[in-house]
Amino acid sequence: MYSPRLKQLFSFLTLAPNDPETLYMIAYEFHKAQEFAQATQYYQKLLENHPNYLATYYHFGALLLEQGKTQDAIQTYEQGIQKAQQAGDRHTLAELKNALMNAELEDDW
Repeated sequence: MYSPRLKQLFSFLTLAPNDPETLYMIAYEFHKAQEFAQATQYYQKLLENHPNYLATYYHFGALLLEQGKTQDAIQTYEQGIQKAQQAGDRHTLAELKNALMNAELEDDW
């Protein structure tokens, strides 16, 4: 059974099935609930259909790290860094670089 928040988000999705903000919020709600398969599905849909939606890279990378998929997280962060550089988004760029550094340090252990 979905939470009231997810039910509301799915109702928004019926009105705008490809809205990146709604897709992101659904992915993030599943992520918070530790429903990793569903979260992954929505994060991947975002990356495929909205590769310039930069928040996806940070949170999907974190999800991958939580699952012990460090190399996949590193790759996700690197892709996000490239997109943030292209967009000139310094704030997101800094967050992704920091996340990448932490993931690489974790991978060294």
